[in-house]
Amino acid sequence: MGVLVVLRFVEQYGSYVINYNLGKDLVGDFIRRRVGNATDVEETWHEFERLMSSPRLPASLVAR
Repeated sequence: MGVLVVLRFVEQYGSYVINYNLGKDLVGDFIRRRVGNATDVEETWHEFERLMSSPRLPASLVAR
C-alpha cells in the first residue's frame, strides 16, 4: 500500500484508524481474561465466537 493511499485514508477517516488497534487490544485482552493461560485454540475461538454473537458495548470489554 502506497504512502499516499495511507495518507488519504487517514485524512478521510481520521481517528477511526486508531480504533482498529484499540479494538484488537480490547478483544484480545478480554479473550485472554476469559480463557486464562489456556493454550487450547478451540477454547480461545469458542470465547471469540461467544463474544461476537452477543451484543456488547466496548466498555464491557475493559477489565475492572
